[in-house]
Amino acid sequence: AALTGDQAIVAERREAFRHRRQIIVQELAQIPGLSCRNPGGAFYVFLGVRDLFGQTAAGKTLRNATDVTEYFLDQARVVTVSGEGFGDQEHIRLTYAVSDADISAATSRIGSAVAQLE
Repeated sequence: AALTGDQAIVAERREAFRHRRQIIVQELAQIPGLSCRNPGGAFYVFLGVRDLFGQTAAGKTLRNATDVTEYFLDQARVVTVSGEGFGDQEHIRLTYAVSDADISAATSRIGSAVAQLE
């Protein structure tokens, strides 16, 4: 049935994820110190966080991608995954397999957390 049935849902889902990808990339691009390229597939972005290394907030210095993920969890209440597990020391992984509202709320909280860094 998945192969021979109505395929309309595929186009709908593809458009929804295209739209969510556009939202997350545009909103993250507005946050100083972060870099985000438009992904060609999947449902997550790799967010460049290298420019945050060496910055401090709440007495903690961010030294690597794992520190950034912990900081975003603690300060922004946003779950991310360090790129270190994917062989990338300077990026974190952030999904956009959530609602548009959740994406905007998360990027806003990330932006606030980044603004607190010194």
